[in-house]
Amino acid sequence: MKKSLLILLFTCWALFFAAFRPVMPFAAETAAFPDGTPVTGGRILMGTIGEPSNLIPYMASDSASGEITGLLYVAPLKYDKDLNVVPWAAASYEVLEGGRLLRFVLRDDIRWEDGVPLTADDVEFTYKLMIDPKTPTAYSGDFLAIESFKKTGRLSFEVRYAKPFARSLMTWMGAILPKHVLEGQDIMTTPVARKPIGAGPYRLAKWDAGSMLTLTASDTYFEGRPNLDEVVYRIIPDPSTMFLELKAGKLDMMSLSPQQYLRQTQGPQWERDWRKYRYLSFSYTFLGFNLEHPFFKDVRVRRAISMAIDRQSLIDGVLLGQGVPTVGPYKPGTWAYNDKLTPVRQYVDEDTERTDTTGYSESVSYKFDRYKGNPVLEELVDITEEEKIGNDAVRRILTVDMTTGSAIPGSSSDPNSAGLGRICSGYVRDYAVVPNSNGDSTDCMTYSGDFKSRGKKTKLAKISVSADGQSATFEE
Repeated sequence: MKKSLLILLFTCWALFFAAFRPVMPFAAETAAFPDGTPVTGGRILMGTIGEPSNLIPYMASDSASGEITGLLYVAPLKYDKDLNVVPWAAASYEVLEGGRLLRFVLRDDIRWEDGVPLTADDVEFTYKLMIDPKTPTAYSGDFLAIESFKKTGRLSFEVRYAKPFARSLMTWMGAILPKHVLEGQDIMTTPVARKPIGAGPYRLAKWDAGSMLTLTASDTYFEGRPNLDEVVYRIIPDPSTMFLELKAGKLDMMSLSPQQYLRQTQGPQWERDWRKYRYLSFSYTFLGFNLEHPFFKDVRVRRAISMAIDRQSLIDGVLLGQGVPTVGPYKPGTWAYNDKLTPVRQYVDEDTERTDTTGYSESVSYKFDRYKGNPVLEELVDITEEEKIGNDAVRRILTVDMTTGSAIPGSSSDPNSAGLGRICSGYVRDYAVVPNSNGDSTDCMTYSGDFKSRGKKTKLAKISVSADGQSATFEE
């Protein structure tokens, strides 16, 4: 999926994933024998907004090129349906020396479209092409992290890194290119960009510029011939037009906008003839900061802006609720996603947090179970559940030193009973009520968070505390 970066050297925040909402004809879902065995043959018609720019994977960054080349080429490794790394063109691989050494053995039954065997020579050629300064590719960085590449046999090679590299395995999910086809050619002008020679499950059969691409199943694909005979991409730049083509039965599948998914695909015809699927895509939206700019070098500024953005409101308004907030570029629910991190909840405005952003760090944590008989706790519950922000979430808190002071004249309270019924000292201060960023457990009615200091505290000389500890009086 193509993503636009505002400026290099960004740090990202305020991300959310869109829900991918494909729609398919009913027949496509049920095209199987009763035992679940897929039916072979036929074709699938899909719409694509853009035309592929280049069918050499490393020379293109648009989504159309990426999707199509994923069916034409193979790589040593790939993700399975659960996003686990598994061998593909590789028969096996090893991660050794704490991640600094990778060893691969390729399968011996892979053939290029023209019948030539795929070997370690092709992998070496691909590697050298990627690190060549003359190759204008955005993917070179991962390959440049490699300290050395060595062929160890006709079908084997090893890759060494100076230190463990987090993206090492993902690097080898990149396509293997055919040496015997591309060697000696200018990668920028080669006709292979429009007439690819791959080893994947499909081959490019026809490309009508501006109109349609047709892929046909490969009879020599090493994992077996695909079930679908043809995969056809119709180039339809306008999403509304694509949707009308879908309604007319001229497409078998497309991705829907939230509006289309929720409001325009309802009724007997849709329920009878189509099936909709909803799941998180790998696309995300983010706002980046130019860390070279003096203004954004201050983490307090970035944090303040982040806290001012209501992510859920953006999702509700722009995506009609069809997305989720996230804290990084990885898809929630996958192994790469850190579910221990949570987006900052939006309860306070800049004014509320001004002391926090100018150097004060004083805060008081709270945690309690709902207790309806306590007006203070009831008020905190109201702030938490209503997600109040700004001045609506600010409360004046009285802090009392219960270990000092004298008994209130006429009070029957024991002078040594933790200050109850006593005249004590303490101070008042405004605090912003900030609920727990991890979310509260409303099922068990447990509430927690912090009182963030807001402004200066006022010291009080005399605080009269009632004998039951439920009230106090004071003068500032």
